[in-house]
Formats: sequence, structure tokens, C-alpha cells
Amino acid sequence: MQERAQAAAEAQAQQRIQDEQKSRELAEARQLAEARRPRQMEQPAAADGATDVSARDKLLADLRAPDSLRRAWLLREILGEPVGLQ
Repeated sequence: MQERAQAAAEAQAQQRIQDEQKSRELAEARQLAEARRPRQMEQPAAADGATDVSARDKLLADLRAPDSLRRAWLLREILGEPVGLQ
């Protein structure tokens, strides 16, 4: 009986060690992915000569134009939270 309890405790300890190792590996993989992400965004434009404009730049350009700003406001009113819930 005592041997079974000891074996179960050892198995739990092994499982805990494995779980901690997996957690460390996932954290390292996440850090590596985060470190690579900015470099991917800074890469030059496509080979066909098209310019690479980020979504943020497109959005800011749209918001500078009065017509686009009106359209954004209208879409927010239509698709946004109902007035009764605001």
C-alpha cells in the first residue's frame, strides 16, 4: 500500500516537472516569436515593386480625408453599440 502511494507521488512529481518544462519551452517560443515579429514587419516591399503600406498608415490616411472620416463615423453609428446600451 505504501509503495503504491510512493509510486503515485513520484509520478505526480515527474508530471509536474514535465509541465514546468513545457511551460518554459512555450514561454521561450513566445519570446522568440515576439522578437521576430518586428523584423518581419520591417522587411522590404514585395518583389513585384508594390509599396508595402501598413494598415495603421492606411487608417491614418483615411482619417485625414473628411469623406473617410464621415464614413467612419457613420459605420460606427451603424455597427457600434446601440444608443440605449451606451
